[in-house]
Amino acid sequence: MVLSEVDKPDDPFRVKLVCLLVETSSRTLLRHRNAKNLRQFLVLFSRYVHCKSVLSIETRFHLEDMMKSVAKDPIKYTHPKDLQEAQAAAKVVEARLYEADCQRLEKLHGIHSPTTNGSLAAIAEDEDEEVEEDDDDRSQSGDDDDSNDDDEDDDDEDGESKGLLVSMLTLDLENVFVRNGINTGNAWAMLLVAMTIIGSACFLLVHSCEMLGDALGIPIYFIAVILASAATSVPDTILSMKDAQKGNYDDAVSNALGSNIFDVCFALGFPLFIFTLIYGPITMSPETVINIAELRILLLILTLFAFFIYIGGKSMGRLSAFLLLLIYFVFTMYILGRAVDSSAANEVSIWLRNINDIIDSLRFWK
Repeated sequence: MVLSEVDKPDDPFRVKLVCLLVETSSRTLLRHRNAKNLRQFLVLFSRYVHCKSVLSIETRFHLEDMMKSVAKDPIKYTHPKDLQEAQAAAKVVEARLYEADCQRLEKLHGIHSPTTNGSLAAIAEDEDEEVEEDDDDRSQSGDDDDSNDDDEDDDDEDGESKGLLVSMLTLDLENVFVRNGINTGNAWAMLLVAMTIIGSACFLLVHSCEMLGDALGIPIYFIAVILASAATSVPDTILSMKDAQKGNYDDAVSNALGSNIFDVCFALGFPLFIFTLIYGPITMSPETVINIAELRILLLILTLFAFFIYIGGKSMGRLSAFLLLLIYFVFTMYILGRAVDSSAANEVSIWLRNINDIIDSLRFWK
C-alpha cells in the first residue's frame, strides 16, 4: 500500500463517493451488459477498501448497503472477507486486463507484449469462462456485437417489465417512478401515491381497531391508545433505526421527537379545527372525558421520567434504553389493566383522577 497525502489510509472520501455513484446510477449500472466490467471494478475497489485502516460506522453502513445492491442479479458480486482474499481476486482481474491489453495492442499495431504468469493467466481464463456462463454467453466487446446488444436490450426490457410488476405488487415506489433519474414530476407523483397508500392503510387500521374492540368487548379508546398508536409509529421507528445504524444519532432522536410534536399539535389539531369549523364543538361522553384526563396525567408523569433519563448523562446506553422500554411497558400494562377492569389499574386510575382534580381546581380560566 502506497501512502499518499491526498488519499490517507483513514480518509473515507473515495469509499463514500463510489457508494454514492453506484447508488445513484444503479438503474444504469446494474444491468447485464455492465455486469462483467462492474464486477472487475468492484474487485479492485474491494482491495482498496481493505487497505483502509479505519472506516467510520456511517461509511461501513454505506458500504454494506452498496454491496447488498450489487450482490443481486445480474452482478452477483460478493465482497471479500479480508485483504488477502481481496488481493488474490485483484491479481486475477489485473492478469485478465493485462492479457486483454496485450491482445488489443497485437491486433491494432502488431506489437507483441510478454504474457503474464501462466498460473494467473489460467486462473483468469477460468474466471472468464465462469463469467461468460453467468452472463449467458454475452459478448465481451461492444464494437463487434451489435446484434448481441439488441438481444441484451430485449432482455433488459423484459427484466425491467417484470421488475416493474414486482415493484408495483411490493409497493417499491422508487423503482416504479424513479427509473430514469429523479425529477420534479416523478418526485411529486411518488409523494402523492405514497400519501394515498398511507392514508388508505390508516383508514383500514382504524376500521380493524373498531372491529377488534367490538369482538373483544374492549372500548375502542384502549385499543386505539395501544395498537393504533404503535402501528402508526412503525415508519418513524424504522427511520430512527436506519439513522442510528448509519451513525446519525441526532437524526434518530430528532425524528422521534419531531414526529410526536407533529402528531400532538398538527395531526390532532388540524382535523379538530376542520371538524369544529364545519360541525361545531365536539361533545364527549363523561367516560371519555375521565379516560382522557387520566391519560393526560399519566403521560405527563411518564414524560417527566423520560426527560430525566435523557438529561441524566452525557450519552445514551443500555441502561437508558432499558428504562425507556420499561416506561412504555408500564404504560401498556396500565392501559390493558384498565381495559380488563383490573383492581390494581383501577387504584392507579383513582390516584390519577385525584391529581387531575387538584390541577383542575387550580385553573382560573374555567
